[in-house]
Amino acid sequence: IFLIFIHKLLLELSSQGTLNHLSKLDSQHSLLIHYNNN
Repeated sequence: IFLIFIHKLLLELSSQGTLNHLSKLDSQHSLLIHYNNN
């Protein structure tokens, strides 16, 4: 559930366009980090 929340949050940021490129890199990194932590 927590991973879904993080992913959803990043998708909302990327949809704004301001962090479009960064959010894609961040989403991959964040998901990997959270998967490793869990």
